This record gives sequence, C-alpha cells and structure tokens, in this order.
Amino acid sequence: VLVDSAEAAADTLGHIDYRRTVETFSVAIADAGNTGLAADVQKNLIATMQQRGVLQSVISDSARTLQWIAESARERVAS
Repeated sequence: VLVDSAEAAADTLGHIDYRRTVETFSVAIADAGNTGLAADVQKNLIATMQQRGVLQSVISDSARTLQWIAESARERVAS
C-alpha cells in the first residue's frame, strides 16, 4: 500500500508521516541487503512528494537518503 498506492497512503497519513514511514521502510530494506528495492521505494517516495508539492528542502533530504542507499549498494558490491 505504501508504494503501490502511494498517493492514497500519503492522503491517509499526511505527507510528513508518509515520508517518515516510507523512509524507515526503505532504510530497513537497504540494511537487510535489498538495496535495489530500497532505491525503488525511495524514488517512488520522492516522486510522490514532488507531485504533492512538498517543500524542495524535504525532497532534498529524501534524495540524500536515496544517495545513501546507492552508496550502500556500491559498498556491498565492493566487499
């Protein structure tokens, strides 16, 4: 629901709680080793927030989380 029905989830939770929940989920997925899925979830979050007109500073914070996920993926491949 958080990803497949992102707009409905954001409407239900509000964009602040939606972001918090989805970012917690994507970081947990990345920590578990599925950085591809984590990146997809994070990209979906960013797109949803952009569509909803969320402040650019908030979107930038989420983009930094996406960057961290990408770096985690590279580190896993290198080790």
